[in-house]
Amino acid sequence: MNGKLVQGSALLVNCLTTLGTLLFILYLIMGSTFLFLTGCMMLVLGLYPRIYLRMVSQSFSFNNHENDKMVLTNGDTGELSLTFINRSALPMIGSCEVEHDPYFRLVGENPSENRLIFPLSVQKRQSATLTLPFETVGRGIGRVTKLTVSLNDPLKLLSCRLRYEYVRKTVVIYPRKKPVMGNDGQQLVKEGPHSHPSSLFVDRSLPIGTRDYVQGDSLKDIHWKATARKGDLQTKLVEKTIGMTWSFVILLGPNMPKHEIASLEEQLSALARLAELAHKRDIDFNLIVNTKPMGRSLIIQTPFGSDRSHYFRVMERLAAIQVNFLRIDPKLTIREITRGLREPRVLFFAGSVKEVLDDPLLLNWQRKGLHLYKIEESGSVVPLQKGGEAIAK
Repeated sequence: MNGKLVQGSALLVNCLTTLGTLLFILYLIMGSTFLFLTGCMMLVLGLYPRIYLRMVSQSFSFNNHENDKMVLTNGDTGELSLTFINRSALPMIGSCEVEHDPYFRLVGENPSENRLIFPLSVQKRQSATLTLPFETVGRGIGRVTKLTVSLNDPLKLLSCRLRYEYVRKTVVIYPRKKPVMGNDGQQLVKEGPHSHPSSLFVDRSLPIGTRDYVQGDSLKDIHWKATARKGDLQTKLVEKTIGMTWSFVILLGPNMPKHEIASLEEQLSALARLAELAHKRDIDFNLIVNTKPMGRSLIIQTPFGSDRSHYFRVMERLAAIQVNFLRIDPKLTIREITRGLREPRVLFFAGSVKEVLDDPLLLNWQRKGLHLYKIEESGSVVPLQKGGEAIAK
């Protein structure tokens, strides 16, 4: 037994035990065989459930020793595995109740309750593994908050419950990735080795060749002379720019209404796609959120990186963002970010961006060569302030 034992109602077995004892005393006085047999039967019915449940509960356990962490995307399906072990010489009969966070839904449960009750039985000296299929219904980090196993004797005269308050089952649900340029076929150009202040990704003054036109290429990138020579549309190949770092800045405003929360979810989906693009193209990126972490830091700032482990850490941070966290004022967040600006950077803003639009520090950032963009609910990436053109529409 590795859970908390809670005894069920013992009124019935107490009555049977008391009645059996009285009948046995009457048998000693009157010498009636009927009273003796009836008293013995009452005593057996009153005592055996206690003995049975004591033996089974002390030898029954739930395998909760290792962390079980699943990583999914919003809308995916998965299976929750639960292993129970019965080391007793008696079979275990009962039921199990699973309570969990609202970010996923177990098949067969009432959607409004976030819990599922199902029968459970384990043969003597054996283990049983049950798989519960579920579907993710929202971004977040979902956990099994409580697991309760109810043990019954075969005649269901008495029951007890084993409660497990901390269950090592976690489901990390990433935001669903949405395209940032209208469809998945269009991609941002990878940054290269040379810097040029007039362009976010490429130096358009240094064309190095052409290639066949692909649907989604901008008309301003068409090489018209090469098109006239070949008879087919040709797109310019241009020199790549500096490998700028990317920062995803999420600003959570105070008392965000429902429509802003819904808009934030769409923006996080676009940021998830940008994080994937940065990882695939080996672009260093980090995540900044104006929520107070544990420790002395004022805001959450992940280190820069582009490898696989860094990508998963950032995605898990995106999954964990909740609007009810302790938030830092967005303008104070901008000042905190300013302290760490040491190199050219592209910053993508999401959330309550309107809170900082009039902050003079943003204009100072642009003067220093930083590029500021906002993620729209539709997935478009547009300049945060006037002076540039949209990356996507």
